[in-house]
Amino acid sequence: MTVPISQMGQISTTIQMMRVNLRDMILANDSSQIESIKKNIGQDQQKIDELAEAYAATIQSDEMRQAFEVFESSRSEYNKHLDSLMNLATQNRDPEAFSLMSADGSAGKATAAM
Repeated sequence: MTVPISQMGQISTTIQMMRVNLRDMILANDSSQIESIKKNIGQDQQKIDELAEAYAATIQSDEMRQAFEVFESSRSEYNKHLDSLMNLATQNRDPEAFSLMSADGSAGKATAAM
């Protein structure tokens, strides 16, 4: 299977940056800093949308299409948890947010599935 490596690499890097931003958002206590980080996460999500769209335009096989559908499904599941995590971070409910983000938490498991 030929994979447009550029888009996949950029998507992977952006997902990791989102995780870093999310961690920073949880650790932040200043509401303006939290809002700034939330904006950065939104920009990361938009970048992933654009990269995924570019990738989708290059799909040439059923195998690539199936892999992309699994990615999109996993990303949708992760985004549900991302909203919850950002709400917890905004409320400075840090222990709960970190619990969700851990490898055993629902957001951690959703990230691993991507």
